[in-house]
Amino acid sequence: MDTVANKDSSLYDIVMIENSYHFSNTLQHHLGDLPAFQRYIWKARTQSAHRMDKYVEWLMVCTFRECINFFSDIKEMIQKRVVDPYEIQFTVSISELGCKLKDWLGKDTIVSGLQYIKDQLFLGLQEPKLIGKLWTMVLAKFMEKYASFAFYTALCFPDMLSSELEMLPRLSDDLEGASSSSISDDMESSMKDAVCKALPHMWSKKIMDHDSLLIGDFADLEDNDEHHRRRRRILDAFDIDEHEANILYGTYCMTLQAAVLITYHGLTVDHIKKEAQGNI
Repeated sequence: MDTVANKDSSLYDIVMIENSYHFSNTLQHHLGDLPAFQRYIWKARTQSAHRMDKYVEWLMVCTFRECINFFSDIKEMIQKRVVDPYEIQFTVSISELGCKLKDWLGKDTIVSGLQYIKDQLFLGLQEPKLIGKLWTMVLAKFMEKYASFAFYTALCFPDMLSSELEMLPRLSDDLEGASSSSISDDMESSMKDAVCKALPHMWSKKIMDHDSLLIGDFADLEDNDEHHRRRRRILDAFDIDEHEANILYGTYCMTLQAAVLITYHGLTVDHIKKEAQGNI
């Protein structure tokens, strides 16, 4: 497989992913019941999963490079205790960051970026099940990164949240009929998992237990009083201070908007699987 893939470096990942995927499935189908071959089946599956994960990460970095690098630097500085989260806001102005976020994480950027990734998968792969599996990983990876962006924005730039998220990209604007209730179960699960990974561990379980305090139609979020009411409920349910409530609320609200946007534009796993099957 390495020999074939190395003939064209641009096809290396695709060739290796397809061959590893089919090889592991063939082993499982023909030899799965034989204990002596379990080690080889496990190795093939592990290799296949590893290659797919690396390829999805590469696609993400290529598509959203500037944003990923910006927030990766912030995360690293905080984790290494080079600066406190509050000090990050003095390295870039609020207005400058607002422009960057709208450029990096605006509706058009997200949709065109995910469309580009989808086109890359359709261009190089033929197997609908494999496309569906990779797209599931793409959405999970994107939601995980987006939730992390939202968390570090809320953590390091609290003034951006003081104006009821006005400085942040409004992904739900102009999406007729779009609401949190319109997202699929898979998309909602991916969104919640992403938020839990982004938030501090002590909040993760609580947010799963109290997500009804956060979810709602986005039309309601045009009302500043509704923002205040939701934050008040978070303060009471989570036993945290107002600054922490703003961080939690901002992270969840921004990530939920991304999930709604993806659903609205037909980029969910079910949609992509159906499209892949239609292209056979």
